Amino acid sequence: MKQGAGILYVMLAMMLASCMGESGYWETYGSQAGVVRLVPEKIIRLRDGSGITSDAFQTQAAEEGDCCLVDFRLNWGSLDYKEQQEWAETKDIHDVSILSYTPVSKWVLLTSPDTVDVHRDETFPDINPESSLYVDGYLFLFPEYNRYYLSQTNTYTFSYDPEAEPVLDELTGLRCLELYVRSRATWIAGDTAIRRNWNVPQAFEIASLVEQARAKGYVSGDSLNIRFVYPTSFSPDSTEYTWETSDLHTVMLKYQPE
Repeated sequence: MKQGAGILYVMLAMMLASCMGESGYWETYGSQAGVVRLVPEKIIRLRDGSGITSDAFQTQAAEEGDCCLVDFRLNWGSLDYKEQQEWAETKDIHDVSILSYTPVSKWVLLTSPDTVDVHRDETFPDINPESSLYVDGYLFLFPEYNRYYLSQTNTYTFSYDPEAEPVLDELTGLRCLELYVRSRATWIAGDTAIRRNWNVPQAFEIASLVEQARAKGYVSGDSLNIRFVYPTSFSPDSTEYTWETSDLHTVMLKYQPE
């Protein structure tokens, strides 16, 4: 998959722009996927299980379960050695300087996959499972569009069949659950401003799927195997789609160190 040149959400990137100064030793973390939680206080839960907050964030318009990409700076110099150890070992909540907060659209998981209906406004982004991130019940995906209008907005349908058993992935010999991803788009008529190879972050709620998979024994340790099924083009007569199945991806459900 080609890397999107337009968006600077470098998935998994942790830009360690460290500096020494009068106020201590700072590290800057860029484009971190996060989920807003209001208990025990208003924080952004990160992929590694830590929580971050700030005085300014307490008054920001963000609600429980909101998803985001966040840039922040952490002042390690403000912590003594014991506090640094506790931060590293317990992933506690810590006050930071939030540099930017970018909301990420989130979508609920449906339990009735639709592979029949054809829509003229269907879009065909490239879905790369290896770029996905699991954060506190949400799966972050970064669909890439070959052509994306400046005024374009998208809606997504994310679904699976709860009665379906895991299927065999021929390439790996492992069994996995199949998740269906579809996207529709609108844009302003006459818009000619186009971005090429453009990534558009999305977050999909899969907490219920994980819970059901655990109950059925589909979760091995703390990992769940999935793959995505999505349309890639219209058929020649535009009455159906050509569908593609992604490579198998193992979702790590435990908090992952950055």
